[in-house]
Parts: sequence; structure tokens; C-alpha cells
Amino acid sequence: MVAGNIFDAFRQLVALSQEQDWVGSSYYLPSLLFANLGVASRR
Repeated sequence: MVAGNIFDAFRQLVALSQEQDWVGSSYYLPSLLFANLGVASRR
């Protein structure tokens, strides 16, 4: 889960790959590189 505002995160997008990969079983997405991104998780 992304911590904070997703729109703010995309303003800090540094790079977007030319290649895509399957994520899960239904999404074919490129890799994203952000300058700064907070991630929240649960145990």
C-alpha cells in the first residue's frame, strides 16, 4: 500500500521502463522508479 497521496507520488516519477511484466495474473505493467515513495505494510 502506498503511504500518502498517489498523485504526489506520480509527480516524483523518475523513470518508466520500456518493458512490461505481468503483475499478479491480470495486469501487464511497466516498472516505475520514484524519487521518494513511502510504503506501508501489515504483518
